[in-house]
Amino acid sequence: MRIFIAAVLMFLFWFVLSGHTELWLLLLGMASAGLTIFLSHRMNIVDDEGHPFHLTLRLLRYFLYLGKEIVVTNL
Repeated sequence: MRIFIAAVLMFLFWFVLSGHTELWLLLLGMASAGLTIFLSHRMNIVDDEGHPFHLTLRLLRYFLYLGKEIVVTNL
């Protein structure tokens, strides 16, 4: 179940970043997410720990910093 959730989240991340809604590109995005999860599972990268929640706050701070820098650079 954890692998399925990781695949869905990876596809949603791809969809948000790409914004493509054509059927062919959506299928390629699903295939890409599926292949990535398959290879990660074969390499034993997907572990029982799951998401390290102690890093979530740092990740949010990084995204805020990155967004600020993107805005400053474009101004």
